[in-house]
Amino acid sequence: MKMARQMRREREASSMTTHHRQSLTVTPVLLVCILLATTTTKSRCGGGVDAFVHPQTATWTTSEASTTATRLDVSAVLEPPPTVGFPDDGSNRGGFGVSSYEWMSSSGSPTVDLPWMDYVDHHGHGASSSSSLPPVIFLHGLLGNKRNFQTLAASLGATLTRERRLIGMDLRNHGDNLDMMDSMSYADMARDVLSTLDRHILHSQNKNQKVILVGHSMGAKVAQALALLMPDRVEGMVLLDMAPVTYDPDEPSWKTVSDILHLLKDVVPSSESPSSSSITKRQVDQWLQPSLPDPALRAFCLTNWDAAKSDWKMDLHKVCSELDTLRQFELVSSSENSSQQEAHLQYDGDVLLIHGGKSKFVKSSHLPTIQSYFPNHMLTTIRGAGHWVHAEAPDDVMLLLKRYLDR
Repeated sequence: MKMARQMRREREASSMTTHHRQSLTVTPVLLVCILLATTTTKSRCGGGVDAFVHPQTATWTTSEASTTATRLDVSAVLEPPPTVGFPDDGSNRGGFGVSSYEWMSSSGSPTVDLPWMDYVDHHGHGASSSSSLPPVIFLHGLLGNKRNFQTLAASLGATLTRERRLIGMDLRNHGDNLDMMDSMSYADMARDVLSTLDRHILHSQNKNQKVILVGHSMGAKVAQALALLMPDRVEGMVLLDMAPVTYDPDEPSWKTVSDILHLLKDVVPSSESPSSSSITKRQVDQWLQPSLPDPALRAFCLTNWDAAKSDWKMDLHKVCSELDTLRQFELVSSSENSSQQEAHLQYDGDVLLIHGGKSKFVKSSHLPTIQSYFPNHMLTTIRGAGHWVHAEAPDDVMLLLKRYLDR
């Protein structure tokens, strides 16, 4: 009753249209409705934060911050996650009813010890390893590395009410990984993350500790794979602008990504310079400029250039050969029963999906698939941001993360 009276007062005070003044009662049909709730002020990237739909919650609200931007009040709309649909018998059962050890051993592909880093030094005494709360693991996208989230995570760590350990990883064939792997399937990369956690990050007494995953683009798909295949190891997820779907190779958003990778692969600066040992990042930037006019995007790509070796840090030929795998979302090996097995995969924890309003990587047509995998999800959009939503709207993303983690 108290909540109903509060909502009536909010509706009466609102300047929204008659349609939007109605109670935001959620049904599965409303999953296709975009912009159910709108904000009135501007975010840093020229938009605001819109609330989408959480199918398990009857009514939604938004709250305005006292700053220059309006933010979604995640603490008001996210309930504690329900228990995963597997028995808590100490065996740590996964999406197919197997233990972590059985799942880790089920692939013919060896796991990779991923380079990682703690983002926050709490109180000058090292990372917050003594916290009993699940640590937060940040997973980057294609051409990224663990440092992509360093600034955002440092700001987040300084504002969290509930102190947590914040950790970044270099996914296979990226960042400081030295051994390049042929396979880049999402199941294999999820195994890398879990193996690195258990071998090097989590204390021996907390080997089966749950974690919270924050992933962007490719990293978001890795996070989704881990949550679906080993749900008992994931406390929650925040996904940045990526749906658990297969993208058509000719879809403009995916084709742009593919074209950039092939462009970088085909850049052979040594043929343009008499001395390959003297090739600088500035020279490569100049070679890329005609085909890649966006200076921010070129700067992001050039984080992978090793001037000392006059070459890319990562094996772009191997990454390009796996683009077909990366555009898909296959979690089990191809077989007659693979579709049936994947249809039974589901993660019941709280999932926050942050979508860039200018990006096409999350569409209304993807919502039924998102709902089938993640029934307790909430979808928000930052209207002025594109695919790199955390770089284009860091303040908005940070506050959403804070409210998700402190809820």
